[in-house]
Amino acid sequence: MTQPAPLSAIAPEKEAWPPTRPVKRDDLGDEATGLSDRQIGRAMHKFALKVGAHTYIDPVTGYSVFTEVFLRTRECCGNKCRH
Repeated sequence: MTQPAPLSAIAPEKEAWPPTRPVKRDDLGDEATGLSDRQIGRAMHKFALKVGAHTYIDPVTGYSVFTEVFLRTRECCGNKCRH
């Protein structure tokens, strides 16, 4: 299995990333080096939006976080999920 390209190398075409595949910390590659968990979380959110992913995995809690991309496909369910 090949690793996805880092944020700086992702092409603008969103088809390069399956929307249902969550973004994980390792997907940021070297760009995560030296960042705090909070900064990594922000970078993951930005990366997820750029590639069109529906979710990313929070680096602190391990929980799945919905992105705006996901919420465009359906309404919020009101269960106090993080997004």
